Amino acid sequence: MYKIFLIFFFVVPVFGELNTKNEILSIRVDGNLLQVEIADTEAKRRIGLMYRKNLKENEGMLFVFPRADYLSFWMKNTYIPLSIAYFNEDRRLVDMYDMKPNQIKEFYNATEKVIYALEVNQGWFQKKGIQKFSVLELPKEVRAR
Repeated sequence: MYKIFLIFFFVVPVFGELNTKNEILSIRVDGNLLQVEIADTEAKRRIGLMYRKNLKENEGMLFVFPRADYLSFWMKNTYIPLSIAYFNEDRRLVDMYDMKPNQIKEFYNATEKVIYALEVNQGWFQKKGIQKFSVLELPKEVRAR
């Protein structure tokens, strides 16, 4: 009986989140267009791009947090090589990393307080010439819920 309880209350909700399609919006980084899923709730941020097998060239996920903080990401159960960029409240890029797929020993830390994290296919930022202090352009309604 206890095992059934654990499966129902812990495993089933996680798989429910995996099948939920996040809202998709168009954003820009220094004028470069991206279609991104918005991870604006704790549940969406927790799952992120886990278990995905692919990501199209100009797609990504924008993590939106309720307040600026020293964020840290890892790649547990994430199979796609990704790059991450952290943006502060002024929407300026402060840190950028290439992340190794499916590992839990390495963390990718923001060096100052940030409120947005953008994950894209590895190398996308470099191909587009995006670097520190690049500007994130978002619709005004984008905020954490």
